[in-house]
Amino acid sequence: MIDFLRSCPPTLLFGIILILINFPVGWIGLVWFAHLAKRSGRKIFYFVGLAIYVVSWILMLAGVLFCGKAYADAVFHKYYVIIIAITLASIVSLIFMQRYFAKKNSKINKKTD
Repeated sequence: MIDFLRSCPPTLLFGIILILINFPVGWIGLVWFAHLAKRSGRKIFYFVGLAIYVVSWILMLAGVLFCGKAYADAVFHKYYVIIIAITLASIVSLIFMQRYFAKKNSKINKKTD
């Protein structure tokens, strides 16, 4: 693996990194800011989440541009299950964290009343 990394040009490695991070960045950003918007009632967070999602698509296109379509297809077909699993695990953990802190916050508010 290290020999492969040393033999690759830096633009190829940079493109692969951009392709791998675009999916989690986009969905986690969208879900996180949609949650913030719902919780706080401020609609600006919806637009921030949408902007992060759009930026993730730009990251993917830049990654394809840097490493070429053939390498991008190979990376996606090899790691798409891992990328989706990490994204889903992150979203589920965010939901559980939100529920945990919401319950904790409601207990604190009941004590102060």
